[in-house]
Amino acid sequence: MKAWYPLIVYLCIQCITPGPNNFTCLYLGAKYGMKGIIPFMIGSKAALFVKTLLCGTFNMLLANYLPAVAKWLTWIGAAYMVYLAVIMMMSGWKETKDSGGKYSGGTVRDGISLQVFNGKSWMVAISMFAVYVTPISTGFGAVLFATILFVSLAIVSSLIWTAFGWGLRDLIAKFKKPFGIVMGLALIWCAVKAVL
Repeated sequence: MKAWYPLIVYLCIQCITPGPNNFTCLYLGAKYGMKGIIPFMIGSKAALFVKTLLCGTFNMLLANYLPAVAKWLTWIGAAYMVYLAVIMMMSGWKETKDSGGKYSGGTVRDGISLQVFNGKSWMVAISMFAVYVTPISTGFGAVLFATILFVSLAIVSSLIWTAFGWGLRDLIAKFKKPFGIVMGLALIWCAVKAVL
């Protein structure tokens, strides 16, 4: 188990630091609360599980084609983050209701889309297998363990960011537009950092 400690530390740092998913959770948590984030979380973490498992399973194949794949994913991901940023900045925090009278927060599709185009989580998944997992084991059990570990830590991190947003909702509500703009600019910063 000692061999896994560096991976655990690496994943804890990567999961809790700001990124597209965490900024989105903070925003949705402030706007819709813990309950309103559930569909987004289901989509986001299901997609994260699948892509991390694929990265681990096909690590050698991805390593051969990584430069071409990473370049396109990075640019597509950056464009998607800018799209999300614009939505956040322009939302005005008008609470919309669906036909059932429930507030509509992030959807399962939003969560999946964010993870598919989230350059940070692609790089974390690829690098964790290349740097930490492969030297320990190349078996499927190690891939599955690392995938479950990554997704579990990502869930905890997303819940922390969501709770932070929910806890500050009254303060944030007073500064709706500036908060939306700051969160949008933070996502744009993530997009710029991804392509530079």
